[in-house]
Amino acid sequence: DDKVYIGDNAPPEIYGIPDHQHGTERPTTFLRDDSDLGAERLSRASSLLLLAGNAGIELMMDLLVADTFLRGNDNRRVTIHLSPINMHPSYATEEDVVQAIEHMENVHAGEVDGEESSSRLYAQNAARRLKDALENSRLELITPSFYQTPLPFWAAPKPFAEHIGGFDFIILKGDRHYRRLTGDLEHPSFTPFKRVVGNLLPPSTDLLALRPLSFPGTCIGLPLMSVSKARKRFSVSWDTTGILSVSELISADEPKKIFV
Repeated sequence: DDKVYIGDNAPPEIYGIPDHQHGTERPTTFLRDDSDLGAERLSRASSLLLLAGNAGIELMMDLLVADTFLRGNDNRRVTIHLSPINMHPSYATEEDVVQAIEHMENVHAGEVDGEESSSRLYAQNAARRLKDALENSRLELITPSFYQTPLPFWAAPKPFAEHIGGFDFIILKGDRHYRRLTGDLEHPSFTPFKRVVGNLLPPSTDLLALRPLSFPGTCIGLPLMSVSKARKRFSVSWDTTGILSVSELISADEPKKIFV
């Protein structure tokens, strides 16, 4: 119908801003993008904690990340934190994971020019591997009751804090998890990311936070030039539309101190 849909699928060539972080004029919807370094750090890890966001296609992508990570080494393990109850229609639950894996497994292999569709076959094989990982405990699904509270991560009960501190790498997704990092407090957007959240993790843990900019005043660690370009492009709605995003890494190689 010649309609352009924005939000998670906003095409960078239409809605992006110049990529200041990498010094190019190519459009991007990321104000800060540490994904390349994050992927490199993740390749060294043996344990991954994924704080899931939404159900549906997004959850399937999360499961494919888990599958890819587990395929890299037989000694690796993945834990996924899910919503204990459906607190919001889109929050991923354990039932959503089961349904997502079943959907991938039951996709009918189509034919393209007489050959099976490789993408559909890949989905089926990934689903089988994920089921095997669940059965042998290399993939674990957890629904912590902590997520039913309004508490920030720094006020989490000691057992929960010790639990998340036992992983080499944490992927934190979505607005609600990110705001637990910052206590849902308003900070200047250029406030260093590690200054606010650095003390939450043990020195050996990497954290990669992924979120859209969908609520004003809750995202930190942004380059001033990127924010300037975003304001010029979207005016006052630059951090409310959900079009722009961030991928922010705290590496185990960095000092984790609140004041540096």
